[in-house]
Amino acid sequence: MSPTPTITIDHDGAPPAKRQRIAKPKEPKKTEYLDLNALNESDNKMTHEKEDPKLRKLVDALRNKSKIVVIAGAGISTTAGSK
Repeated sequence: MSPTPTITIDHDGAPPAKRQRIAKPKEPKKTEYLDLNALNESDNKMTHEKEDPKLRKLVDALRNKSKIVVIAGAGISTTAGSK
């Protein structure tokens, strides 16, 4: 019969250093206002140049994000033009 090998563990040494994650700087968030009434009722090219990119950004976010938060309450419908 062969002798059982012994395993030695060094408990005196420090654990290996953890790698630090370096986060990319985040873009500051800003509120954007999309005027759907003006976009729908206007044939003005400048209105469409201003509002179309905002609408595309909204549609892309709604299609691609899995978690969306909607903040609604008093005053939201008034601001949106609802009666």
